[in-house]
Amino acid sequence: GVGAAVHVTVFCVTVLWPLHDVLLWFPPLLRAVSSFDARDVEAQAEAARARRRFYAHFIAVSTAVACCVLAVVAISGHSLSLVGVAAAPPITLPDFSSLSEDPLAALQTPGLGFWLSVLLVGWSAIELLVMCLLPPQPLVVPLVIAVMLPQQRSELPLYAGMCVCAGVVEELVYRGFLLFYFDTLCAQSVLIGHKWDAILVPVLLSAICFGIAHLYQSTLGVLRSGLVGVLLALIYRMSGILWPAMVIHALMDLSSGIASVRGGVVLEDDDKEKDD
Repeated sequence: GVGAAVHVTVFCVTVLWPLHDVLLWFPPLLRAVSSFDARDVEAQAEAARARRRFYAHFIAVSTAVACCVLAVVAISGHSLSLVGVAAAPPITLPDFSSLSEDPLAALQTPGLGFWLSVLLVGWSAIELLVMCLLPPQPLVVPLVIAVMLPQQRSELPLYAGMCVCAGVVEELVYRGFLLFYFDTLCAQSVLIGHKWDAILVPVLLSAICFGIAHLYQSTLGVLRSGLVGVLLALIYRMSGILWPAMVIHALMDLSSGIASVRGGVVLEDDDKEKDD
């Protein structure tokens, strides 16, 4: 089971943290960046400073959240391996011997999960490398994403730090910690009757929480983040380790920032108007 401290921590990361982002973290950046005159050099400099404050704020808050989550898990007497903080499992080849009896059984083999994770990490890295080698192209994104992306090379180091922090902390919280929490609740629930319900229900619940954490990105941002959350949770579920999901998450965020600096951004609405 889980104690009161774990329940309180879950409330904090699923309710208070998203509220903090919606009310305190995102609005100052939106006000500073979305209304500036692109022809005004001083306004551009102020927008860049606002984005740097935004990145630094996220790094500080998310690091504090991660420390609190790890402390609560440890103080509650649980092993950190239960939230994905562990050495990689033994590397084995995927076991497909039971496919005839249970087609889904192979998804539980550590070998399959590990090699799939390696493939996805490699794909993400190659995609980023190819993007850097190709001629710059404008990045088409909604306004809520555009205001967060760096526009100058000088912003990239702090932005990259935020990407790494987001990959590590959000995977620790929304995949490692929340999957452990929902796994525990599902194991105690009489409503979970099938073993695959006990595996997939926590994945869906953690993905919903991850989507809600991106509420500041509007409804579409919640849906997109939820779908990404399902993919990352399945990767963690199959591999049993968090680092592949952390790397993929960080590379996805980083690629958007690099594309923004290289080719600039075009708002989705503006792009649709041009097509019309």
